[in-house]
Amino acid sequence: MQRLFYLSVILITLLSFSSSSNSPTQSDDILGEWYVTDKDATVAIHKKNGLYYGRIAWMAEPNLPNGEPKRDTLNPDKSKRNRLFTDYDFLENFEFDGQGTWKNGTIYNSQDGKKYWGQITLKDANHLVLRGYIGAPIFGRSVTWTRKR
Repeated sequence: MQRLFYLSVILITLLSFSSSSNSPTQSDDILGEWYVTDKDATVAIHKKNGLYYGRIAWMAEPNLPNGEPKRDTLNPDKSKRNRLFTDYDFLENFEFDGQGTWKNGTIYNSQDGKKYWGQITLKDANHLVLRGYIGAPIFGRSVTWTRKR
């Protein structure tokens, strides 16, 4: 019985410490520029009409070997295949749920020309997790981005 009491005290202490050390996530905490996983590009996340969007701000290699700028050549909409990657939001319509997650947005993947549902969470002030999925978040893939300082 005494063992259970001590275990309860330790658990309560740990829970109160963890909740007091983490400040609540605010809706605009994801605004700014983020390095993608491989750090070969940055994404600028901005807010428009209460929703969150992201576009490529910088690419380590913005041009093809022939010197031509890289374009959205796999877009299913032929009228958009000539646009530059920095000219459009590939993250669209993310809304903050008040619980530390931005959801109900879409992610356009220029590598396959498809759109996926997306969800964003912050691991901490300098790391976010972007999850793209089909149907439900369990059927997807996550990447971690690092805030540009």
